[in-house]
Amino acid sequence: MHKTYLIFCYSSLLIFSCAISGGCSKKTDAPEPPTSRSTLVLDLFSALDRKDHNSALGKIERLRKLDSGNLFLASLEIREKNNAAISEIQKLLDDGKVEEAINMTNDYMLKRGRNEDFISIQDELQVIKQLKGTIDALNDPSSSTRLARNAAKLKTIASRYKPAEAFIPYANEKLAQAKKLFSTEKKKAVEDLSLEIAGLISKKDPKAVNAIAILAIENPEHPVIMGYLDYISALPDKTSSNIGKTQLKK
Repeated sequence: MHKTYLIFCYSSLLIFSCAISGGCSKKTDAPEPPTSRSTLVLDLFSALDRKDHNSALGKIERLRKLDSGNLFLASLEIREKNNAAISEIQKLLDDGKVEEAINMTNDYMLKRGRNEDFISIQDELQVIKQLKGTIDALNDPSSSTRLARNAAKLKTIASRYKPAEAFIPYANEKLAQAKKLFSTEKKKAVEDLSLEIAGLISKKDPKAVNAIAILAIENPEHPVIMGYLDYISALPDKTSSNIGKTQLKK
């Protein structure tokens, strides 16, 4: 999952920013004691190190009240709001709630505006959604065609999306399974057709000829085909017999 990580030279930048702005404090009616400001800055460093974005936002908000014009703090606040949202999106994703993660990303961009980080996250979530759907579909091996199609799709996604490369062996395994399943399905279809032919022949149904032709294409050496060929060869040659009768009449 894409994340926007803080650059931890923020600590030194923040110290420098506070120093040039008079210790993070402009002229106010009731300025906070220096020790309180120092503690607040140290607490902010600690929150940033822990990636506790909500706590960091609280510290930033208090520092900005002391120095509302500090551009660094304003930029840091935007970054931490983004990171807090990304953490929530990641948590949903970790819980398997892909659709909810997508919705949260879309909502955040509607409220905060589109930026490269969240556009990238949105694109990646769509790939993850497709990946999850394909893997879920592979758990239903009821059809060799469906299984082969989804296995090939998984392999394609995994070859293009680096975090999913580990699924390539699984996709190959499912492709092999699809091949075996197809062979089993074909055998079953042939046997079902042979039984249908037997029933059609017993009823002297003319459709038996078409069914036999299909079976001959699928399995020309099937016992039903061999038996039918033996039956045909044992029949008298009506053409030859008729020719003989015509010659006698002459």
